[in-house]
Amino acid sequence: MELILAVFEQCGEAFRTGDKFIYAVQNYLCVSLLKNCMSNHTEVAFLSLKIFLLLVYKFKNHLKSEIEVFVANIFLRVLESPNSSFEQKSLVLEALRALCSDPTMLTQI
Repeated sequence: MELILAVFEQCGEAFRTGDKFIYAVQNYLCVSLLKNCMSNHTEVAFLSLKIFLLLVYKFKNHLKSEIEVFVANIFLRVLESPNSSFEQKSLVLEALRALCSDPTMLTQI
């Protein structure tokens, strides 16, 4: 996961605009991140959320429906669940804070 994070931190315009790459992000990486964000392992959940936030900022025009799925199915579910640990809830709140710090992103959510 750290390697995936490093790739997206350094990716250039060719990756952000390539149709095949965008398709892979939408249909494979986001699905994997959805599963990993619910992990009981704090480090896995942390890296998954960090990758997701990076994707949001670099691919937000292409990931509008995926952002909605994350907020509704991951963020709100973790916060509402009595079974979620304090660490999970803390990570989700930090991710929501980061999303809400961007005014345009906030209006899109």
